[in-house]
Amino acid sequence: MMEYLESNRLLLRKLSKEDFQAVYNYMNDEDTVKYFVDRPFTEEKIMNIVNPTKEQEHYAIVLKLEEKVIGHLDFHLWEMKDTYDIGWVIEKKYKNFGLATEAAKLLMKYAFDIMHAHRIIATCHPNNKSSIRVCEKLKMRLEGKFVKCIYDKSLNNWQDELFYAILEEEYYHEN
Repeated sequence: MMEYLESNRLLLRKLSKEDFQAVYNYMNDEDTVKYFVDRPFTEEKIMNIVNPTKEQEHYAIVLKLEEKVIGHLDFHLWEMKDTYDIGWVIEKKYKNFGLATEAAKLLMKYAFDIMHAHRIIATCHPNNKSSIRVCEKLKMRLEGKFVKCIYDKSLNNWQDELFYAILEEEYYHEN
């Protein structure tokens, strides 16, 4: 896919094995991954993130000023032609500065302009106010709430999930 994308504050590039420790650190911070159902993040799981399969793409969010990986974006083809799923995680120290939104905007622009995506979707837990806000800032619309559709084995319960999306024509109308 892409080599890298850049904004004033951020650089996006594919994650690599050299990013293992940074990813391991923030993916094992309880506050950062509070709404992730596949906790805990073992070394094996982190290796799969920094060395993904061709079906799944993971992009490092690098804070240019510090030259530091502060999070990553997941981006992969979803269940339909030209439809992609985007997700984000940011180290808690860097939350609430608009960095996840900035990173996601870079990748969405690339997806619509270069890949000619038809639709991009994002899902999140209904209590994850930060991710809901990112979806809203990305001008994604809430399409639905799926009730008890995700099983969280660490909590031994079923979780709800919100489903957001934006179509190519909506993206260009908004931007």
